[in-house]
Amino acid sequence: MKLILLRHGDRSPGFSDVPLSDKGILQARELTQKPELLQASQILCSPKRRALQTIEPLSKTLNSPAHVLHELDQMRQIESPPDFMQRVQRFLDTLPRSSAETIILCSHSDWLQQAVLLMANEDQVFAPYSFFSCAEYKIFNFESGIWNFQQ
Repeated sequence: MKLILLRHGDRSPGFSDVPLSDKGILQARELTQKPELLQASQILCSPKRRALQTIEPLSKTLNSPAHVLHELDQMRQIESPPDFMQRVQRFLDTLPRSSAETIILCSHSDWLQQAVLLMANEDQVFAPYSFFSCAEYKIFNFESGIWNFQQ
């Protein structure tokens, strides 16, 4: 299984569920030119508007709908850090690791960072890969029971 973790594009100023900025809209369009993203068989997305807007051009290019999952939302105000970590882990545990499919997961910096750190095992150091700039993606393969960062 291949998992492509993608952070939403640059957002407009403001709080809560803000849309993409003009720069973010351009970033979203540019994602449709990335060959590794065009191999995706499934798109999973946070319910936030900026995440949906980021994935929309790619979804249209692939003719594949984005599946909106509340589990991919950023940390909620009512959520403690341990509860957030458990939510991310529970989601990761549901992924079909034995499949040969490529899944794009579009979320937020805090969610993606937590996921990358949870995907590492005791012999791996994924911390350098846990920071995501806007519209940046990183690819991980699940092979022989462990996640591996794909350069």
